[in-house]
Amino acid sequence: MLPGKTIFFCATMKHARRMEELFDAFYPEYKGELAKVLVSDDPRVYGKGGLLDQFTHNDMPRIAISVDMLDTGIDVRELVNLVFAKPVFSYTKFWQMIGRGTRLLEPTKMKPWCTHKDNFLILDCWVYNA
Repeated sequence: MLPGKTIFFCATMKHARRMEELFDAFYPEYKGELAKVLVSDDPRVYGKGGLLDQFTHNDMPRIAISVDMLDTGIDVRELVNLVFAKPVFSYTKFWQMIGRGTRLLEPTKMKPWCTHKDNFLILDCWVYNA
């Protein structure tokens, strides 16, 4: 069973590329299409048909692995999983990142891979005590 739309918030580009390699190794049947790294300095991310457009509008990729690009300002209503694989020290940014998963589905724009969304999951791999 495929995971729902997910954003992995990674700490570095090396970290993000390693996560992509792991998904490719664990799920070879998806031929590298399940998870993609989306970072601002990659020209393949932008434009119609680019990786961001694919993540937003298509069934695949299901997992966007990001380094600071998808933390704020993206509206993918089908997001059901957020993975904090990096520390976030800004209270405001943290809640903006959580906001990526709180979007409600629009009944007139349902996608075949997400016909309902009752909740979303946050996996926070970091505990910060000041």
